Amino acid sequence: MSDVDPALVRQASTTVTIPAERLPQLRALAKTRGMNAAGVIEAMLSAAMQAGEIPDELEGFKIIPDDDVLFVNVRGGDLPPLDRIKAQVLAVVLEAAAGDVNPELGVRIETGRALPVEVGAGKHRMIVLIGRHAHAVLVNVKDVEADAYVLKTAMTAGMARDFARLLRKHAVTLMQPVPGLDKAMAAHS
Repeated sequence: MSDVDPALVRQASTTVTIPAERLPQLRALAKTRGMNAAGVIEAMLSAAMQAGEIPDELEGFKIIPDDDVLFVNVRGGDLPPLDRIKAQVLAVVLEAAAGDVNPELGVRIETGRALPVEVGAGKHRMIVLIGRHAHAVLVNVKDVEADAYVLKTAMTAGMARDFARLLRKHAVTLMQPVPGLDKAMAAHS
């Protein structure tokens, strides 16, 4: 992750205007919470999504459950279909890159580091490399057969946490495979 494209880290942003008298309060709240002002706003939006006050979705991130797989599109780039386990692994790694420590795995990704997650199979094998650069979470998806990156993007830690939560939310809706079902169906055909 050392060859970081600065354009990836500086994603499109906008300006929010508040009364000048509120700025010291926002900065004080951000300092108390150990984040910047944008982090405070992101935390508020994430809480509102979880509370059902606004739609529980991220613009540019599509997750579509279909039987036993998730189809995931991140900012125009498709991942191979993800089963329940791969979706949960991606969620853990996204949270680790966002600075959270998974209590079961003890994984946290430090700035300048990344963890690879292999997804897909056969011709559709891809490596999702999730890392951290300063406060940004980087997600690079490499098509193994073509030996080329099909997606390179960055997001804030807050967006990575929301993306992870959405992956988990949709993964639990997937059908679970029935052990031995394939063999039983083959025996009867």
